[in-house]
Amino acid sequence: MNSKDPGFPLMDAERFLECMSGDASLCVDILETGLKEWGEQVAEIRNLTADSDEESARRALHSLRGGSSTFEASSLAGLLQKMESECEVSGVKSMLPQLAAFETEAIAYREGLLCLIDELRGRI
Repeated sequence: MNSKDPGFPLMDAERFLECMSGDASLCVDILETGLKEWGEQVAEIRNLTADSDEESARRALHSLRGGSSTFEASSLAGLLQKMESECEVSGVKSMLPQLAAFETEAIAYREGLLCLIDELRGRI
């Protein structure tokens, strides 16, 4: 997968480089931080149950939505917004049916981050 491929889940490498003044090393550092945070946030969301603390659930959803929005992962960001809203209105158990779709989108986002890292490392 390449960041210019149709259906790529994130902004492409050229655009990200442009946003970061062409500094590929900085881009890789930011993406690696995002990947680390992805793991922590996804684990927290995966482990949600009907008895989970609503505030913690919303915080995890909101944090991952922020990162995915920054990198223009619109499908994941939209799903997380929906889940966050459902959680806020009807509690944690209301958004649990979305976890399967979340898993698919979250993995695509992770793969996109990994692809961007690989592309940008080739420019360092």
